[in-house]
Amino acid sequence: MPSQRTHSDSQNDSGSTRPRQPQARPRIEFPDFDNPLTWISDLPGNLTVWEELAVGKYLLDPTDLAGYAYDQILNERDQVIILYLERDVEELAWQRHGGPAGFAQAIQIKLDEHKARYGGSDRGFRCPHSYRRRQRFDLRFFPFDRYVGMSRTLKRAEAELPAWLWRAANAALDETYGPPDLGPKGWDRRRTPLMAYLIQRHTSLYPERPPVDAFIPDNLSQVLKEAPMVPDKAQWGQDVVGLTFIGSLADGHYEWNEIYLERLFTELNKAIEPSLVDWETARWSVYDVYSRTLGRGLQPHPANLRKHRYDKARHWLYPYQYEADSIEMHQGPRGRCPAGHRFNSLLPPVPPPSLPSPPSPPSPSPSPPPSLPSPPPSPTAAADSPP
Repeated sequence: MPSQRTHSDSQNDSGSTRPRQPQARPRIEFPDFDNPLTWISDLPGNLTVWEELAVGKYLLDPTDLAGYAYDQILNERDQVIILYLERDVEELAWQRHGGPAGFAQAIQIKLDEHKARYGGSDRGFRCPHSYRRRQRFDLRFFPFDRYVGMSRTLKRAEAELPAWLWRAANAALDETYGPPDLGPKGWDRRRTPLMAYLIQRHTSLYPERPPVDAFIPDNLSQVLKEAPMVPDKAQWGQDVVGLTFIGSLADGHYEWNEIYLERLFTELNKAIEPSLVDWETARWSVYDVYSRTLGRGLQPHPANLRKHRYDKARHWLYPYQYEADSIEMHQGPRGRCPAGHRFNSLLPPVPPPSLPSPPSPPSPSPSPPPSLPSPPPSPTAAADSPP
């Protein structure tokens, strides 16, 4: 007769039962899906599963389990039940389906079939533990993207941010920190502060972007193609045709010089004078070229994850006039050439703040009916009332 495994409480040397002391969970690096040596399971080592459940939940064939039997027990009908370590079964599923990511895709197919059969509900679906919500391989984060990882913040940013801003933010983060480095939790923690900031602020920071194939005047397009570009760090601070260096070598930066700005604003004025619609399209082209050639777009702070540098290209998207004596005109591109001043005058003035509507006069209330004289107090009431 096969033996039935029993488990007893842990005891000390004197025989008294004591609760086990909590132990710190070991630090486990998130796996590289291309390297089987990093496929580490979070399942407890002594967790067992019977054959039928192992085959159904882990999408295996009974022959895959040959040689992996761990224990045998008898059920209530004295039938022999073969048990397997669930961690071994999970590793078999990874081998059969192409790793943790491939197994996630196989689970998702079965889950979709289950929902189609039961009216969109996942109730009753046997999802492997490691792929449930908030577990290491949470099924919601597959197909796996290293720029999202297992982060809910990054997943939300990918879904809510405009596509161009998602790409621009990731390019800026790559420039600052390098490609995503998945930590023990499965995402690069350096990328979440900027993305969380953009989730909250992107609608107030950036106007709606026109379609990619929006019309741009040919002359303006040609001027933007000829935009001067900053040199590499080895030549940083040296003279470059079309650029002006501002500040010191340690923290200075390049800007387009007055000659190039005069050419650019001349073409922008031609686009803005017939219709503001043309300018609303053209300004995005200027923003993109300015960000790319001068590196003045989104810039995460390299040392402080919670501090975000201002988007130095965003002023090209500002749709209103600047005051003549404002710092934006004195230090910005509009005030550095005659065509820039003309450009500023062609834009609409800043709309006045909306005033609250005056309160409506109170409606006249009907006159109260004349009061009747009150009856004289009774002697008892008068005696009980306070003086």
